[in-house]
Amino acid sequence: MNSPLPSEPSLTICKEYYEKHLEQEVNKRITPKYCLVFAVPLRFQLPFKNETLFFTTFDNQATAFIFDKYETPQHEAIFPGSALNLPEFRTRVEAIYFLPECGELASIINTENERSHLLQYSFLSHLLNRLNNYINAYRMMFEDCKAFPVSPEQYFYIFSRVYDVTDWKTLMSGPVITSSNPFNYEHIMFNVQDKALHVIEGLGMYVDQKQNKFVAASQFFAESRRYLYTGHPRETIVFLGMCSESLLNGLFHHIRMVDGLTELEINTEFDEIPFMRRIKNHISHSLGGSWDMSKGASIIGQWKKNVYDLRNRVVHAGYFPHHYEAANAFQTIVNFSEFIRERVDAKKNLFPDAFNELEALPAFFVQGVGESTFDIS
Repeated sequence: MNSPLPSEPSLTICKEYYEKHLEQEVNKRITPKYCLVFAVPLRFQLPFKNETLFFTTFDNQATAFIFDKYETPQHEAIFPGSALNLPEFRTRVEAIYFLPECGELASIINTENERSHLLQYSFLSHLLNRLNNYINAYRMMFEDCKAFPVSPEQYFYIFSRVYDVTDWKTLMSGPVITSSNPFNYEHIMFNVQDKALHVIEGLGMYVDQKQNKFVAASQFFAESRRYLYTGHPRETIVFLGMCSESLLNGLFHHIRMVDGLTELEINTEFDEIPFMRRIKNHISHSLGGSWDMSKGASIIGQWKKNVYDLRNRVVHAGYFPHHYEAANAFQTIVNFSEFIRERVDAKKNLFPDAFNELEALPAFFVQGVGESTFDIS
């Protein structure tokens, strides 16, 4: 949504800059009516000289990206009152869309509603996808571990402005709320209660001292949450895939132990039996319940579609998922893990070690605080 800022920021793109650097090239392809600008502050610096310009045209549109370096203060402190003000180097990108007469864009000028927000969000997403192509090209060429792809969900808002290119009059200017993240950070922004601290201490000691087959799955799940919150859908999907495979492999290990196999024999089976065959031939038969992956509405069918297949598209086909796909996969893993726990609980007399190990760890959850039955007393 747009609303005026206390003071209007100055952008590099303006009438003079456009006429000097862009007008001739833009006019070769389109007759522009609107210039839509998003000022995107990267949380890292691309070492491009100020006013570096990347430009391309396609169909009846054109995009441009102007890069500028700047410093922002960073406060490093170990103790209160001892903060060091250190400059942190960043890059701001003006991501720009040039469009011809566009009724859809004209209809949202100075409006604040869901339709306006969704249209601006779609323009921003497209521009950031193109920006990521440049960021990834830079990362492939240079040894820079601080740069990373960006997405709207990494920001609470991004400043935007719309110009009428015919006279460079500002038609709309202000922040666009970009975070469509459905999770609320405020749920964790409080002092942890003493009871929970007791559990954290005990759980930390347990993880350190016990060989729980499901710990890795819980850690991968926590990593996927971090990537989802910070707007990295591809990494979210990869870690959710690792989470579910680790969870199922832990079950397979427990099942084959009950079947009488040794550790060496189980490790050999991990090498020889494909992942999906472990599920179909061993896990589903041992735990019971509905494991028909062809039923799209079932929990296992949803897991295969939303997590397993999507992870394979990301890893093997280079697919870049949308944020909503990552959020959907995250919810799917929570549902899938609940299904797993229910099946193990139903078979706890057969698989007591698997049951006890799952009970020792917090259940996966979407939002809030995960409860654990573990107690160090």
